[in-house]
Amino acid sequence: MRIAVLGAGAWGTALAVQAARAGLQVSLWAREADRAAAMAATR
Repeated sequence: MRIAVLGAGAWGTALAVQAARAGLQVSLWAREADRAAAMAATR
């Protein structure tokens, strides 16, 4: 199953991490490109 989380703040990130750990394919949307790039590089 695939889900999208809109918002990469504390709550959105926590939700996305838990969904990924449960085996779901997750797309996490972030408003700032530099924040999205940092998350992609470290998580």
